[in-house]
Amino acid sequence: MGWERTMLLVALSTMLPLLAGEFDEIEKKIDVCTLDNGLRVILYRRGDAPVVSCITYVKTGSVDEVVGSTGIAHQLEHLAFKGTASIGTRDFASEQRLFAEIDKRYDDLLALQAELPSHARTALLEILAKLSSGGDHAAPDKIKEHTTVLRARWAKDGVKLDDARFAQLIELMNGWAARVQEADRFVIHNHYANVIGCAGGAGLNAFTSNDRTVYLVSLPANQIELWAALESDRYMNTVPRQLEKEKQVVLEERRMRTETRAFGKLYEAFDNMAFAAHPYGVAVIGHRSDILNYTREKILNFYRTHYTPRNTIVVLVGRFDVEKTRELLKQYFSKIPAVPAPAEPVTVEPKQTGERRVDVEFPAQPILLMGFHIPERKHPDTPALKVLADLASDGRSSRFYTALVKTRRAHTVSTWLGPGERYPRLWVASAEPSEESTLEKLEEDVCLEIERLRSVAPTADELKRVIASYRMGVLKTLQDNMGLAIELADYEALAGDWRGLFREIEAISAVQPEHVIAAAQKYLTRSNRTVARLISTEEPESPQVLGVPASPPKE
Repeated sequence: MGWERTMLLVALSTMLPLLAGEFDEIEKKIDVCTLDNGLRVILYRRGDAPVVSCITYVKTGSVDEVVGSTGIAHQLEHLAFKGTASIGTRDFASEQRLFAEIDKRYDDLLALQAELPSHARTALLEILAKLSSGGDHAAPDKIKEHTTVLRARWAKDGVKLDDARFAQLIELMNGWAARVQEADRFVIHNHYANVIGCAGGAGLNAFTSNDRTVYLVSLPANQIELWAALESDRYMNTVPRQLEKEKQVVLEERRMRTETRAFGKLYEAFDNMAFAAHPYGVAVIGHRSDILNYTREKILNFYRTHYTPRNTIVVLVGRFDVEKTRELLKQYFSKIPAVPAPAEPVTVEPKQTGERRVDVEFPAQPILLMGFHIPERKHPDTPALKVLADLASDGRSSRFYTALVKTRRAHTVSTWLGPGERYPRLWVASAEPSEESTLEKLEEDVCLEIERLRSVAPTADELKRVIASYRMGVLKTLQDNMGLAIELADYEALAGDWRGLFREIEAISAVQPEHVIAAAQKYLTRSNRTVARLISTEEPESPQVLGVPASPPKE
């Protein structure tokens, strides 16, 4: 094993000059411009195949939401694929008329809901979510049946609804459901995606995280103008059509990823405990009650506030004519009106002064999460903290894997920085006990290994392995056009300059053992620690895979 490790280190070290040359080559050829409205464009031409990866990067995520509208950035991402006044509709004027009628009835239903005690409000909105799917659920007799059951349920809770109010509720629900179904008749389903697909596009997708929302696609270089026309239109004129159905889609996503998934349920409680004030403590998908309460007005207000040119970066990577493409993008994206950038969140997480703990009971294998508050991405301690995380769990020769998985005290172990990057965040360790251990014993073992990170500096070999592995990982990402496009936008938005991608590589390469141990001693302290444990409520099946690192949460 020692001979194999030595050969690996030699091989990696000989590649470092090649990696540096690769980074220099990329940096020299990147073309950047800022349009008059403040939108930034980053272009990088490379490759032989006439294919280009395109992303639209909006520096807005769940961190930019307010109480009562959590998850709205993610909901808007879904709706952005539903089209505009010219895409996705057979008759936009008729749609607009119906939207006004739907929204008026929904406001009336919300006003009725507001008269109810807080514990009784969610049930009404959950029924409306079911009605939005149409079919038998939305038939008048079914609506009366749903409402009768709801009235009886409220009565048991001490909420009386007289006959007149009951009749009004049924009328509002019938009218609302009928118009939702009528509006659906004007929708051209998947119109945006089909136009892109017919033009040879692939990988059309989007994702929302704590810090940003990113729309991406790859397509033939001769279709850049089509993409620019569609994307600039979507950016100015998104219509939140089928909001009622998409709320149901998001609710199901929340159920599948958070409410019925062991790690998702624990991680939500963990973040909520770790962040007492900052919005990083709220899951990207948002609270269920907030999702149920979204209105078209709320969605459009968030859209108009945050989808602004100064808050947006467009990146293209692939084989294309840079000069021609720059002019095309100016032609289409300059049409977006210039408005001030949205205000940054003002809430600052107060300094933690003692350990915090939370237990979640769930029928699954036990899980341990441990987090320590650390600074934001731009902080000078970040390179050492990244090295510290990789030293702990990157690969089979990492400290945690060697001490916990190889000794059969843990099934899995992983460390990462999160949940976001724009603001102070966490250094997180995750582990699952083996059959030969317990959650309590595993917590003791993880604490011992963290103490070892604080007291034993990395050896020269450890540091060389971690840095070389990091650089290789970056190079692998940069060799993919879409991966490079996202990284360039990320550093431009979150670090303030796309060149930060290359500066960070240099900064991590310069990390010394004393930097790593100083970071560990500064941040990995008991008073700065939050511990979350998933307590198994029944005997689950044993995992099928031993020793596979647990994945960090998806953004």
